[in-house]
Amino acid sequence: MEAANRLQRSRLALVTLGHFLNDSYGSFFAPILPLLIEKLSLSLTAASGLASIPSITSAIFQPLYGLASDRIRGRVFIILGPLLSVVCMGCLGVVPHASLVALLLLVAGIGSAAFHPQAVAAAGIVSGARRGFGISVFTFGGSLGFAVGPLAMIGAVHVVGLDRSYYIILPGLLGVLVLLVSLPVPTGKTDRARTVSLVEAFKGVQGPMAVLFTVAVLREWTRLVIATFLPIVFAMQGRSLVAGGLTLSLFSLAGAIGGMAGGALSGACSGYI
Repeated sequence: MEAANRLQRSRLALVTLGHFLNDSYGSFFAPILPLLIEKLSLSLTAASGLASIPSITSAIFQPLYGLASDRIRGRVFIILGPLLSVVCMGCLGVVPHASLVALLLLVAGIGSAAFHPQAVAAAGIVSGARRGFGISVFTFGGSLGFAVGPLAMIGAVHVVGLDRSYYIILPGLLGVLVLLVSLPVPTGKTDRARTVSLVEAFKGVQGPMAVLFTVAVLREWTRLVIATFLPIVFAMQGRSLVAGGLTLSLFSLAGAIGGMAGGALSGACSGYI
């Protein structure tokens, strides 16, 4: 039994590593946005439009990948998502035109959309009876990535410069290699007879789901506004990129701690709901 628990914990750690990689590299754009505005002569409208591309892309494609994940047992999306995020976001400082930045953000958003449904499902499965806590650990990995990513990207820019910041791709590729080698391939076939339609899945819970959807939209909208414009405001005030990146990291770290606390409380209070 103890050996089985250790195996499940190691699998949860691997899926959480994937979430950390995906979201840490996904947070690279905002902290260097003041530099990209100067380099590419972007307006604030163009900058905010670029910043919204990953979120909009993820929102559009994530349900489709969720449907695909219900029918495809595997790990391909769990590895593909971080890989696209690492490569595309790591190249942001190199490209010479805003349209290429938009393309990189689009592909990274598609990768993030592919990763999350299958990875969340895997995290829930390997968590067993402690699913709430397991999902919170998985969420913590992503939030921690959002906290570490800005500082990592700013550090790379300070060391090698914006035009050679692609060197930061290397540790991400190493992490993807760990997933490729260590994350097990699920065995067996999906029982399609037990796969219900969206109408059946949401039958009787449309009201609560609408509330959750609204909360999620407002949360993401607020997070995106803060993450996008905080570094720009700091730059306009004459403060350093480090100040903007550190503030973003603290903001994300607070979210990570809140997610862990919420997961622990959900497990403790599940018997009262």
